[in-house]
Amino acid sequence: MNAGRRTVPLAPEDLHHFPRILPGMNKAAHEITLANGITVRFTHKARRYFGDYHQVRLEVRCDVAVTPEMFADEASFKDAVAKIGSVVAYQRVEEQMGVPTAGVEECVQKLVESFSATALRYFETAEFPKRLVHSELGKALRPRRHLMPMLSNA
Repeated sequence: MNAGRRTVPLAPEDLHHFPRILPGMNKAAHEITLANGITVRFTHKARRYFGDYHQVRLEVRCDVAVTPEMFADEASFKDAVAKIGSVVAYQRVEEQMGVPTAGVEECVQKLVESFSATALRYFETAEFPKRLVHSELGKALRPRRHLMPMLSNA
C-alpha cells in the first residue's frame, strides 16, 4: 500500500517549538509553514462548561490551492475549479473534555504535539496537496443521498 512512497519525518526542533498557550478563547496557537509550501494553522478554543472544568478544542486547518499541475489537462483543471473552488481546506478538531483550569495550557500543548508527531509527516509529503485536492473533488462528484421522509401509518 505504501510501496514507493517515502515520507520524511519532521525534525525534533520542528515538533517542539510551539509557543506556550495561555488559557482563553480563540487564540491562534501556532502556524507552521511546511517544506511543500502548505501552512498549517492551530487555533486554541477553550470554554469552561462546569465549575473548574473546561472543554479544550484545538482546530487544525490548512488551505491548498487548486493548480493546473494537479490535473492531466486544462479542461480537467477548469472542471475541478468549477466544482470545488480554487482552494480546498483540510480541517480537523482535536478535543479534550474535563480539563481543570490549571491543566488547560498543558492539554493544548499535548494536543498540538500529538497531532504534529502523527499527522504532519503526511502533510509534508510532496504528494499531499494533489491528494487532498483529488480527494475533495471525489467527494464533490459523489452522488448525494437524499433522505426519504417516513410516512406514518396514522
